[in-house]
Amino acid sequence: MNEQIREAVKGVMQERGLTQQQLADEMGIARTHLNQMLSGKLGQVPPRWALLANTLGLEIVIQPKQR
Repeated sequence: MNEQIREAVKGVMQERGLTQQQLADEMGIARTHLNQMLSGKLGQVPPRWALLANTLGLEIVIQPKQR
């Protein structure tokens, strides 16, 4: 699940031509922090939320906002 979210974010970044530095700047965080999030070192979905979703037959997904 975490990998799917990271890959979705990376895909959107690529589609929009965003670098890690540009996205980090927009978020107001250090590029190194964003890099750690995208590599899976930080920002994991909490295990209990993953367990909750799995127990209920749900999945946590990331998708574009509806405008």
